[in-house]
Amino acid sequence: MSASTFHVNCPSSDKSFDDNLACDYKILLPKPLSFDDDYVCGLQSITFPYTWPSLGALENQFIRLYTHDNKVLKLIIPKGTYSDVETLIDALNQYIKTALPDYRGNFRKRRNVEEKSDAMAKSGALNAVATTDAASPMPQAPTAEKDAPPPPVEVNVPVVPDTPPPPPPPPSGFGRGIIEDDLIIKFNQSTKRVEVGINHESIQRISFSPQLGYTLGFDPRAVIMNGANAIYTPDLSGGISQLYVYAEGLTENIIVGRHLTPLLRIVTVKGKPGQMCEMIYDSPLFLNVPRRSVSMLHIQIRTMDGKLVPFEYGNVTCTLLFKRKIPF
Repeated sequence: MSASTFHVNCPSSDKSFDDNLACDYKILLPKPLSFDDDYVCGLQSITFPYTWPSLGALENQFIRLYTHDNKVLKLIIPKGTYSDVETLIDALNQYIKTALPDYRGNFRKRRNVEEKSDAMAKSGALNAVATTDAASPMPQAPTAEKDAPPPPVEVNVPVVPDTPPPPPPPPSGFGRGIIEDDLIIKFNQSTKRVEVGINHESIQRISFSPQLGYTLGFDPRAVIMNGANAIYTPDLSGGISQLYVYAEGLTENIIVGRHLTPLLRIVTVKGKPGQMCEMIYDSPLFLNVPRRSVSMLHIQIRTMDGKLVPFEYGNVTCTLLFKRKIPF
């Protein structure tokens, strides 16, 4: 290669391999890149679609329901992409309203079984009493004066009028139209925080899966009671705020934490769900190219924990800048 600098565009839509994905793709170059000198390579720019789910991007999300009788029920939340907080909240409430009747039926079924068991126990106790009475001799009436009961003693007790029970306390933090639902998630426009209301006789508290709790602004370890407020504003990034761009076998491995990896650059995600995002770097991070010939490029886009980014649609394009290494 005689040029001191040159670019190579790497689109994920390339048809070199049938199993190419936007997050993991290979490109067969029209001719091998031959290096007659020491070269370095860096990521000049990247274009990617912001199309991974806001919920369930990396794993299933759920709500745990804790009942008063120490039962734990798990409500699986389907993954989805949402452009704003209001759309996310509406979708969650709609799904909860659809799914909770099944849980309500389970609560009623369990309660009916318990009531039936109590009734059977009481019936057995009555039968036992009746059997004992039948086998016992009839009590004899007192025949002597010493056996007669003492005369009743009159006691003047003041009559106290019946006091009606105090009215139930009003629900705190939620209006009647909201608290009548079994479980409701609400976004407060004034505080920009999410609130949770619980109005089911069997549900004592709930908890969110880590990503769902993070998305809604709750501490991932928090156990949530009726009227709980999130401590942070919602985040619709789906738990993905950075993209790790790798080019396996192209450049020298670098240290990332406790690993050696072919990382080209860490890309900060900017934009909104559904948009095409572009990042251009005037000063790429250059890495040594140890090979003298390259015929195939392998690009991977991963999250910070090493998982492939689950783009739902759209293509990724990486532009690589090769530059002759200047000796010092």
